[in-house]
Amino acid sequence: MHNTPCTILGIDPGYDRVGYCVASVLSSQFSVLNYGTIQTDKKQDLSVRYQQIVTELTALIKEFKPTQLAIETVLFSVNKKTAMRVAEAKGIITGVCLSQGLQIYEYNPREIKLSVTGNGNADKQAVAKMLNLELKLNSNKELDDALDAIATAYTHFLNLRIK
Repeated sequence: MHNTPCTILGIDPGYDRVGYCVASVLSSQFSVLNYGTIQTDKKQDLSVRYQQIVTELTALIKEFKPTQLAIETVLFSVNKKTAMRVAEAKGIITGVCLSQGLQIYEYNPREIKLSVTGNGNADKQAVAKMLNLELKLNSNKELDDALDAIATAYTHFLNLRIK
């Protein structure tokens, strides 16, 4: 990583809400530039919701010009229909990022928790607390999905520093 600046797009995939974080890495410093969620309308057809994700994600990429995508792997839940839709959304997100030339890096929830807190079994509150301590976030702004995206981007940053 050294002194080459790079911009990371961190994503917590979903079809209802996509958490995102855009972060800059320069001289081993991690800075959050922007974060939030892409919220889709539950009343819309799934294809309309996916198109909204494509449109908003493409706009983010064009604005911030990230070179790397750090995305959380899909954790399969008991609800197979939800897991399938999240996997579909992840595929769409990955496709958009590939079409824009981003390098793709995946991290599972355990890796992310371990990187951020030192404990692979940490809960969401522990992850949020560490992110707030490390990155001095405006703690009343985050939604879970945005925090997950920040944690994913930060995990990627920590992994780049090790290499």
